[in-house]
Amino acid sequence: MAPVTDAHRVLVLGGISSGKSRFAERLAADGSADRHYLATGRENPDDPDWQRRIETHREQRGDGWTTAECGADPDALRTALAEVPAGSAVLVDDLGGWVGLLLERDGDDTDRYALAADVAALAEAVRDSPAARVVLVSPEVGLSVVPESRSGRLFADVLGDVNRAVAEVCDRVALVVAGRAVWLPTDATVPADGAAAPVAAEAVAAVAVPDTGAEVAEEPEDIGPAQPDDDIAAIRPPDRIAINAAQDRLVALASGGAGLGALAEPVAWAVGATGRPGPWTSIRLVLVGADHAGGASAGSTVAADKLAAIESGDAPLARLAERTGATLTVADLAAEGLTAPAPAMERADVLTAEQVDAAFALGRRLAETAADEGADVLVPAAYGAGVRTAAAAVLAAATGAEPAGLLDRVVGTAGRIDDDAWIARAVAARDALHRVRLRSRDTRSLLAMLGGPDLAVLTGLIVGAAVRRTPVLVDNPATATAMILARDLAPSSPWWCLVPDHGRQPAVQHVCDLLGFEPFLDLGLGLGDGCTALTAVGVLAPHLALAATLDDEPVHA
Repeated sequence: MAPVTDAHRVLVLGGISSGKSRFAERLAADGSADRHYLATGRENPDDPDWQRRIETHREQRGDGWTTAECGADPDALRTALAEVPAGSAVLVDDLGGWVGLLLERDGDDTDRYALAADVAALAEAVRDSPAARVVLVSPEVGLSVVPESRSGRLFADVLGDVNRAVAEVCDRVALVVAGRAVWLPTDATVPADGAAAPVAAEAVAAVAVPDTGAEVAEEPEDIGPAQPDDDIAAIRPPDRIAINAAQDRLVALASGGAGLGALAEPVAWAVGATGRPGPWTSIRLVLVGADHAGGASAGSTVAADKLAAIESGDAPLARLAERTGATLTVADLAAEGLTAPAPAMERADVLTAEQVDAAFALGRRLAETAADEGADVLVPAAYGAGVRTAAAAVLAAATGAEPAGLLDRVVGTAGRIDDDAWIARAVAARDALHRVRLRSRDTRSLLAMLGGPDLAVLTGLIVGAAVRRTPVLVDNPATATAMILARDLAPSSPWWCLVPDHGRQPAVQHVCDLLGFEPFLDLGLGLGDGCTALTAVGVLAPHLALAATLDDEPVHA
């Protein structure tokens, strides 16, 4: 794909050890074979720690860079920016070092305003450089160590002037925190009359990506995070005191010290969290189906065929639902206008902001309606073609994991392993992540860029269940991914979920590791979404009934 613009200027800000240099290196290296590193720092053999930092940066960059030492004086950086070859990629690391050179030249008794011409000249050098891409690293004022002295205050003032001047000539500005980049809004200068100035169209250009052979649409602006309402903001985790008290009462069931073993925690959780002793008599199975286009759905059966098998009673999920007495609810995506074919996630965003919000609201309504109708527990199941690939891409984007490592094997007809389908899914997830690599990672944006309506519904379902203090049994990659997304909106919402068994599914295992969940079964079932959860209901039911017969006060054997 051709670059969106002919030249790109990116300023990367961050604090000490925030990951800003590594992020900037990826930007500068992407799509260019002719790469130039302009170093403003100088080696100091008398400072071993500083030397180790320099060596670490060199190792991170790897081979393929032409390095220019620009630490002799401030003019060296401006000269190097002007002399790099046309069409090359340039990384400047960092502008804090350049400010140090400036102050070293003029002394601590200089005035920040006396350096305004130097600052303006640097910004002009960045703007006029013949490089196709210039990426500049700089410490954000207040996020780096600045001595409490006149020279320290002067350094901070001049650094702030430099960052603002360079940002003015850059297309994009990123702030890196804990290795995660947030793209800052484009210029919003306020004129004298107080009205916000319009943003020039050319100032919102995206950074170029290499040609992958696919026709990719220009990226839209991120839709931004959701503003939680009062109900979501009020979500609290289950009462741990009540859970511990329930666990104490279960000691009465101990025989030879074993008691309920691995089932003691989930049984105590079910009793203490809900305040309702006794077995779950009303199990609500919630089916959410949306097909995903492109490579995500390689080797998959379309949602309509899967739903038909479930409703006919032929699928394992239908048989288990019948055995456990679970009632079935199918999310009506069509009623929300969410069934229109979406583009493949590797090519374009899959949802609009309005669609994300509509799907999320639908999930909340499903959970709250089930709670109003007396459901003791919710069992969500996603059955659309490609949903596991979409979940892997979203989970990788949200957590930094490798998407291929989150995809389990693809089992085709007659139980044969379909490695070609797995490769197609992994490639789709990788290309989708590359497409959105410079964009926000909040829940709404992830759902719009990669997730689709089913993941948005599941996220709303988990949040809605937490609002109504209703347990959710999680046994599949899509719902596990929704737990991570729900956490961004309501940090306590995942604690209303139980993961009975990860089923050897890498995405579910990854979420359990991240959130500290300990599955209490290890059956390795692979019968499809919802099946392991319904099996767990059958395992827990008699023990929940047994726990309900105990006195309120703990009994010790």
